[in-house]
Amino acid sequence: VDFCINNELGVRNSLLLNAYCEYDARVLKLGRLVKDWAKRREIVGTADGCLNSYAYMLLTIHFLQWIQPPVVPNLQELGTTSHQVEDTKWGVKDVWETKFQQDVKSLPPSENTMGIAELLIAFFHHFTKEFSWRENAVCIRLNGPGKAVGKYTLATMTNEDQ
Repeated sequence: VDFCINNELGVRNSLLLNAYCEYDARVLKLGRLVKDWAKRREIVGTADGCLNSYAYMLLTIHFLQWIQPPVVPNLQELGTTSHQVEDTKWGVKDVWETKFQQDVKSLPPSENTMGIAELLIAFFHHFTKEFSWRENAVCIRLNGPGKAVGKYTLATMTNEDQ
């Protein structure tokens, strides 16, 4: 359970994850298995230098977008209505575009028929054998079937105060 207090960006991120879970039940099932695996190995928690629970869900969605045929589409790419969120978390005003396809019931279902066990094995194979951690980034906003997102293409604009 995550609590968001006065954090619209966190709320939008939670809505996005919920939309993916609504689109295909395997998102939630696989995400829970991956997070449970990480917890049992004590590799969850930013205080310890590990990924947090949200990051494990992003890995799961990234994988489910990447696999062919994909289990989930890129909901951010399908979004048509702009929804900008202002954030001053680091003392400087940032504006984030948080649009995504919210009406997932109107989308065609996935053509991927893999079961959870197959997906779990493929998830670990992908991130241990296929994914190039040196060259690529996990970015569900830009991801797609069989696509690699170059980590150096994700440069963030900064201003003089940053």
